[in-house]
Amino acid sequence: GDHLRKKRADLGLTAYQVAVLFDVNRNTYYGWESGRDKPGKRQFSKIFEFIEYEPTELIPRAVGT
Repeated sequence: GDHLRKKRADLGLTAYQVAVLFDVNRNTYYGWESGRDKPGKRQFSKIFEFIEYEPTELIPRAVGT
C-alpha cells in the first residue's frame, strides 16, 4: 500500500485516476493503499508496472551464473 500511495503522489494522480488505471473502483483502491484489502492476482502485473517494480529482483541468482 505504501508503494502505491507514494507512486501515486509522485505522479500527482488521484486515487480515482489510479483506480481507473487498474480497472477497480476507488474504494477497492483505497483498501489496497490502507492495507485493509489485498489486490487480486490479476492486478499484480499492472501494479508492478505502475510502481516500476521487477519481481525477479527478489529471486536469488544461482551460484556461478
